[in-house]
Amino acid sequence: MKRIAMGMAALLAAVTMTACNGMGGPGSATESSGWDLGEMPAVDVSVPDVNVSVPDVQVQVEKPDISFPDMSVPDINDAGIDVKTGKVSTGDADAQITDESGDFVYEGKLQQVGDDENGYIQVPFGYLPFQDEDVEGLLQYSDATGSNIVTLDYYKGVDYQTGADNLHAYLESQDNVEGLTGAQVSPAGYKALQVYGHYTDGFFLVAWMIEDPADPTSSYYMAMEFDNAHSYLMACSSTFRTVEDYHKEND
Repeated sequence: MKRIAMGMAALLAAVTMTACNGMGGPGSATESSGWDLGEMPAVDVSVPDVNVSVPDVQVQVEKPDISFPDMSVPDINDAGIDVKTGKVSTGDADAQITDESGDFVYEGKLQQVGDDENGYIQVPFGYLPFQDEDVEGLLQYSDATGSNIVTLDYYKGVDYQTGADNLHAYLESQDNVEGLTGAQVSPAGYKALQVYGHYTDGFFLVAWMIEDPADPTSSYYMAMEFDNAHSYLMACSSTFRTVEDYHKEND
């Protein structure tokens, strides 16, 4: 599996506006005609005493009834992400799950994800839908960093043994994967083969090919990619359910 870091770019456009306003007019000149106009009569420019009364008017202003919603930013948003730090919050420790080996434990809130094409699993609360680059059809969830990822897929007509062999051969051909190991396991009680190793950048990969009990010629693919701080993701493997078993338990 390839990991990608999602980035955002902003497109900026600059608009320059200029405005020019001009005003102008002819000049004026006064020329003496040389005529004798005589003495100008006196003009009375005195201002008469006018009494103006202002009526006593009272204006009643009512305060409008305006409702202002609370626009303050919550500490934790609906996706479970701390908006101040960008870290995922697991909320109250209302669940505790352990993987098949018992070595990995997760405590905190979980959210149910999955569909009838890829199967179902519970992931830490706040994990968001994710999609690997150049890959379609996978069901994937990741934390806010885009590095710690849970993946589900389904292979119609590929039994779990063939799927595991092909997966091992593919990973072995990758230059950035080391320490590949295989094992027979039973995640959530299902018959499966596990392939695990680590990327050269320090991340770990654990993948399962799980037999579909309803159709042994087909199989489910489940994978966990994580760094040292998120190894608890392994515990989520215990919550995997095939499509048939999920609906038996929840319908």
